[in-house]
Amino acid sequence: MTMNRKISHENGQLSIDFIIGFTIFMLAFIFVATMISGLLINLQSKTIDYDAVAYRTGVILVEDPGEPYDWHLLDLSVEEDCDNFQRLGLGIARNNPGIIQENKIVKFFDFATSGCSDCDTDQLCYPLDYTGKLIFGDYPYQFNISLQDIDKVDYPTSLSVGEIPPEKYGYMRRVVGIKKPGFAIVDAAIVDNLGYNLTIHIPVEDLYFKSLDQTYKIDPLTEDFNISLKGFLLPDPTFITSVELFKYPGPTSIFIPPNSPTIKIYDESGPYPYPPTRPLNGNPSFLIENGYFVDQNINELSELELRIYFDQLVGHSTTFEIADIAVTPPLTWAVMEVKIW
Repeated sequence: MTMNRKISHENGQLSIDFIIGFTIFMLAFIFVATMISGLLINLQSKTIDYDAVAYRTGVILVEDPGEPYDWHLLDLSVEEDCDNFQRLGLGIARNNPGIIQENKIVKFFDFATSGCSDCDTDQLCYPLDYTGKLIFGDYPYQFNISLQDIDKVDYPTSLSVGEIPPEKYGYMRRVVGIKKPGFAIVDAAIVDNLGYNLTIHIPVEDLYFKSLDQTYKIDPLTEDFNISLKGFLLPDPTFITSVELFKYPGPTSIFIPPNSPTIKIYDESGPYPYPPTRPLNGNPSFLIENGYFVDQNINELSELELRIYFDQLVGHSTTFEIADIAVTPPLTWAVMEVKIW
């Protein structure tokens, strides 16, 4: 017996209406799910791992030199310098973690609490520069950052910036080495003649590349550099009548401004007024402030000569080389604490 079957060509196929309807449903579902997830953000837990934030902040602070690396030389009262200032960091270089620079420490803990949002001051703006260029993030963190010399010699009282912390906060503690600026002592024992002036040859290249290790590098471009006189028998009274700086080839006279960054004179009584209003009290020293060479377009290949004139006979050496005796002090050790809440 033969059975007749009616074969439908629609078996196993979806209708076009069903496909369109299902597609519209899925698109609507995805849209609603996305909207709901956004609405639920405010209902999520706001628990923040403050220890992680403190750790991250501490790492940036003591292992990163900042951006730019010589940010401490920027004049933050100048709009262009403000725009170039991207990130705080106290490190000397990324390859030397845990070693921080003393001149950056000075700048870091020198801040203004008002009038600084529009580049009206050369100081860091508290708290905007610290939250925006160190801690980062949109959450309104509060903080306290302090530095205490372990031997309590250089920093007998903690340097600090921030508010008094509450009972609970995120915490990070690091032992850091502080790199101090280089210096040179001109001993009267090596001076061969008598004259009214002392001439000191400063080959910046020899200073800068005397050590390839950043920890021991003498860097008069981004750090202070101090030249001290020792053992000179200065008649009383003795005045410094002039201090001049020259650049070679030339020699070309380099301007020494009255305000920082400049070359400052000190004796045992403290800052020596220039032009002088009193005689020297003991052997003088000459502080070349960080940033002065950069302002005067002096670089690591420059060759300089510092001429110091007195009104009395003192030692004079035309062949004196500062690079032969310039050194960097040993690291001093301190504790950096970061508290975030």
